[in-house]
Amino acid sequence: ALGDFQLLRTAVGIARDEQMGKAKRAARIEREAWEKQEAEARKANVHKRTEELKGEMKGLMETLEAMVDKVDSYEGESDKLAKDGVDMEAAELKQKCQATENALEDTKGVLAEVQGKVK
Repeated sequence: ALGDFQLLRTAVGIARDEQMGKAKRAARIEREAWEKQEAEARKANVHKRTEELKGEMKGLMETLEAMVDKVDSYEGESDKLAKDGVDMEAAELKQKCQATENALEDTKGVLAEVQGKVK
């Protein structure tokens, strides 16, 4: 009888342990499924945001490339004014310098806007 009781206690202990193991396994499987779902959502969000940023960066790079051409033309105009300025009247030279400076200020404004978008 004592041996049967010991065997019964052991069997009950094993059954309890199996039940707790099943509950832990179910909780783990549920947690892993939730983590997988969250990881996929994060990955999709990162991919979406990456594509959005690529589009924005492409537009900003096109703007910057256009600005490089403008700055080069302003440098050319400045060099021309420096060479030809000796033969120009003061009013004409001042007018051309002012026009170049205004165009340069506009370009600086566009550059500041691009820098703000990059941040």
